[in-house]
Amino acid sequence: MSFIGLYQHTIDAKNRICLPAKVKATLDQASKLYLTIGVEGNIEVYLPAAFEAYMNKIANLPNNNANARKFVRFVTSNSYPVDIDSSNRILVPQPLVEKAKLSKDIYIIGNINKYEIWNKAQYDEYILDASDSLDDLVKDFDGF
Repeated sequence: MSFIGLYQHTIDAKNRICLPAKVKATLDQASKLYLTIGVEGNIEVYLPAAFEAYMNKIANLPNNNANARKFVRFVTSNSYPVDIDSSNRILVPQPLVEKAKLSKDIYIIGNINKYEIWNKAQYDEYILDASDSLDDLVKDFDGF
């Protein structure tokens, strides 16, 4: 199943996010998710099998490449398993809240094999820049 959609939501003062019903419905009754920092300052949210596949992929990066080693350390040191509680909430670890600059207003965004959590203001700025150059973006993709 592909994860799609954009959901305007909130994170509470205790760093909890109540998953929107449409998001929860796509999670195959999972009771655990994995959160990690994304390369654009967002938080990536994975089901266990997808997270394992991601970890396997980065484990195969060349160990003799300093940038690859830095990337692997950055991702693994900023990854956390989280439980979905009986109220369909997840607790976002404080280090991720800080790195993603989350405040009350957030977006939860489907991105094919994962969800992303963004600071609303940052995403609004990011998507404005992207939409201004959408034609230029797709020129780089052969056959699209």
